[in-house]
Amino acid sequence: MSKKNLISSRKPYISWLGSIYFQSRKIDLIESIRSIELQECNYQQEIVLVKDGLITKDIEIFLKNYTFKISFKLINIVKNTGLGNALKIGSQNCEGKYIVRFDTDDISLPNRLSTQIPLLENNSELAFISSAVYEKDSSDKIYYKLPYKNSSENLIYKLNPVNHPTVVLNKEILFSVGNYQSVYYFEDYYLWLKFIKNGYKYKLINDPLVVMKVDESYTKRWGL
Repeated sequence: MSKKNLISSRKPYISWLGSIYFQSRKIDLIESIRSIELQECNYQQEIVLVKDGLITKDIEIFLKNYTFKISFKLINIVKNTGLGNALKIGSQNCEGKYIVRFDTDDISLPNRLSTQIPLLENNSELAFISSAVYEKDSSDKIYYKLPYKNSSENLIYKLNPVNHPTVVLNKEILFSVGNYQSVYYFEDYYLWLKFIKNGYKYKLINDPLVVMKVDESYTKRWGL
């Protein structure tokens, strides 16, 4: 199938996957969705958003009334079951070849897809691709998070060098290793290790492609 046909096809080629729950904020969600809609990308896209249990009334109203510029699906989980399970269920509703992770309080830079997708397209052995981030703290100060000096191959068994909200996954490979699982705070790290155990490769880009909001709970996700 030619690139022209992929671009014009009604079926999404790229699926954005995120999750919201009772602590999600409307202002963050709006910024995140608008950053997705401003991507430099000609491929057909969709947003798959998982409602993991109860959410705030203002977000309910926003989702009901907002006119999305790309295809949108809302997947409802009645009771909050955690991010791992939410992403597993959400991924099963993604139609695209690639699943683009996003957190609903982060902002994807306009060149995110135009940078990451071609790298995946040119290497079918890559299970996922990630990038560096700009970190935004509670006072709205933004910092560039320096990449680790050691190679990711040397680090992966000591700590998690991957910024989960920047990841783009090959869906077929994701499903082949059993998808996401519920491992509290480490659903992403556990998945990376499963990819490696099964012989798949990954790539980390040093250029920041996401502005990621951080707080005191953020460091818990960088397991030693």
